Amino acid sequence: MSAVISLSDRLNRPDTHVGAGDAMPLGRVRVAGGVQVVVSDRNGVSRIDSVGERDGYKVRFPRRGVPPEAIVINTGGGLAAGDRVEQVFDVGANAGLTVTTQASERVYRSIEQATTIMAVRAEIGPGATLAWLPQDTILFDRARFKRSMAFNMAADARLLVAEAVVLGRTLMGERFREGLFEDTWRVRRGGRLAFAENVRLDHAALDRLTEVALAGKAHVIMTLVFVAPDAGDRLAAVRTVLSDVPFDSAASAWGGLLVVRGLAARTEQVRHLLRALLPVLGAGPLPRVWWT
Repeated sequence: MSAVISLSDRLNRPDTHVGAGDAMPLGRVRVAGGVQVVVSDRNGVSRIDSVGERDGYKVRFPRRGVPPEAIVINTGGGLAAGDRVEQVFDVGANAGLTVTTQASERVYRSIEQATTIMAVRAEIGPGATLAWLPQDTILFDRARFKRSMAFNMAADARLLVAEAVVLGRTLMGERFREGLFEDTWRVRRGGRLAFAENVRLDHAALDRLTEVALAGKAHVIMTLVFVAPDAGDRLAAVRTVLSDVPFDSAASAWGGLLVVRGLAARTEQVRHLLRALLPVLGAGPLPRVWWT
């Protein structure tokens, strides 16, 4: 049995030494990476027009799908304090795209109070569909992470966003007790703001997160937003799925939006829920990479 100690942990442990052959301390690493994907409809088939990759980020399309599936790969194995990441997607009129990640994104503990920044931006044209389905984001204790997601969609476009945030490395008995997590979501539909949410977890909030009225014993926060002309029509079916879920969850719908929230003990519970929810929402199956 063995355990891997991240470099950020080693730098904060008095019984370890970082020698000349070791990598540069994470607090000094600065990555400015990300991907850019443009998709268009050609004779009723969604085609990849262009792909941009930089600074350790790759995107792969493992098989032809309807719509195509893009897998974003972080070759660095996680996010170090001070990294800057931007993911940009442009889905043209009547085209479709599903985006996921090769693995869970790990946000390592911060050194020197540096903050990791991630921005996700997408344009979704008339009649187009985007499903943003990354695997979970794991916040190591003492991580500092700010994420913003902005989706600008046509009035008749369809958008599915599902995100799960894990508060600490649960298999190691860790809880996200110190650090910073800021999450900003904006969805504009037909030029008007349709959904906005700001989340901030800092020292004051984290001290109370285990209270029953807040997260309790949950380690995973799940949020799903579905925007489509028929989103409200699916609420009853979604609530039927949630009635069999073994953790706290709820759904509501208004103005062409459907929102599902959950607090789970394990990421596997969220994965099984999403596997059941996606067909109800008229989406394709959960990306295969989630189970490999």
